Amino acid sequence: EAVKDIMHKLRRIPFDYGKQLIASVESGDIKGADCAEWDEHYRGYVCLWNEADYNRTDLWLSIGIYDDRVLFYIVTATQDSAYHAKVSELLNVDNGEMYRGDYWWYEPKDKSLFQLDFQTFPDMNEVKRRAEMLIAKIAGLPDEIQKLEE
Repeated sequence: EAVKDIMHKLRRIPFDYGKQLIASVESGDIKGADCAEWDEHYRGYVCLWNEADYNRTDLWLSIGIYDDRVLFYIVTATQDSAYHAKVSELLNVDNGEMYRGDYWWYEPKDKSLFQLDFQTFPDMNEVKRRAEMLIAKIAGLPDEIQKLEE
């Protein structure tokens, strides 16, 4: 029974910590982010964004929580290749890959911002710190990075 309890608790990590991440945004505990919800396409991923910056840039964060790691992506629905190149250059992220829903997912080139490994439970203070850094990078984009009308 003890082993089953531990397995159940470990299986719930993505859900429990995702809920905690959403609650942190809702309570204003993650500076710069004012919206959060579960990713519609990927289980265990939470999307965070600042509404004004999202409306200007079409960029948000998607944070995936797994058994032993947390992954941080910057995501857009914009399909324009020139936009992708400019975002990659200015945010110091890779060129992006298209996944479900025709969204482009960018990994930070600085892998210390992309993946956070953990032994038992994620360090939520570190998750919040990295989320704040990436949200601030999006907010700091120049005005010429505009959401394109498709």
